[in-house]
Amino acid sequence: MVKKLSEGSSSNQILLIAPHLLGESLAIELVREEKDLEVFLKKGQLTRHPSLIIWYIDNFDFPNSINIELIKLKKSWEPSSILLIIPSGHRLSKRQLLQLECQGLLEDPDLMTLREAIKTIKNGGRVINFRERDQSGLLKEPIVMGIGQWLLVTGVQQINNEISNIETELKK
Repeated sequence: MVKKLSEGSSSNQILLIAPHLLGESLAIELVREEKDLEVFLKKGQLTRHPSLIIWYIDNFDFPNSINIELIKLKKSWEPSSILLIIPSGHRLSKRQLLQLECQGLLEDPDLMTLREAIKTIKNGGRVINFRERDQSGLLKEPIVMGIGQWLLVTGVQQINNEISNIETELKK
């Protein structure tokens, strides 16, 4: 647990799910400049419902299992928001990334990007920031998608998914 506040003061608790050493160093960095932030690495350390869950994924063997785990997290910690952090080097497509059910999605963010994403999500917004790859697989500059663009893209994806479901039902 990394804690910046005295006991009993009002704060925003964050549950950080990450590999051990990464989680500890990230928690220390997050509370260093944020006076009202408490970051916990274990759910048993929380004193109340977290305002945000940050999940750093380090295993991409089964993309569908990521979404299943996100849904479980969402049900277990509702109404907490979920911010998903993925390292560079994954093999997920943009489409797969955008279909993940979370309020935030960051690919290999720097500390400033992560802090901004936390603020945005805690204020009710959504954040998507992932790196674009060229045809050779090399990383390009990061692409930041605003809420309006994200809503449009996810809305179109939901419509396409529903059309596919309807077509499947009609073929029966």
